[in-house]
Amino acid sequence: MADIMQIRDYALSLKETTEGFPFGDGVLVFKVMGKIFCFSFLLDEEESICLKCDPEIAPSLAERFSAIEPTFNKKHWIKLFLDRDLRVDEIYKLVEHSYSLVVLKQPKSKQALYPSLSDVAYVPIDF
Repeated sequence: MADIMQIRDYALSLKETTEGFPFGDGVLVFKVMGKIFCFSFLLDEEESICLKCDPEIAPSLAERFSAIEPTFNKKHWIKLFLDRDLRVDEIYKLVEHSYSLVVLKQPKSKQALYPSLSDVAYVPIDF
C-alpha cells in the first residue's frame, strides 16, 4: 500500500520528470519529455493513479490484482488503486514501467534532446 505523496516523491525522483495541473487543481500529472506517464484524480474517494502499461500484459495484471483496472484507452492505460493488493515496490515498478514506455516511444530526435535519459530501458513487469 502506498499513498499519493509517496507516488509523487517516487515519480519526481525519475530523471526529467515534471509535475503539474494542466487539467485543473484536482488532477496531478507527471510528465517526462513533455508526455504524460502518470496522473491522479486527487478528489477521488479512493486514492489511485493512472499509468501507461504494455497492452500485452495489462489484461493479465487486471485479472491477478484487484488494485488494477482498465481505464480510458483500455489498451494502453491502467488505473491502479493504491490501498489494495499491491505492495509499494510493485507500484513503483509499474510507475517505472509507464515512464520507460513513454521515454522509449519518443522519436530518436526527441530522445537526443534529453541526454540524461540515454540509459532508460524497458522495465518489464515480473511479479
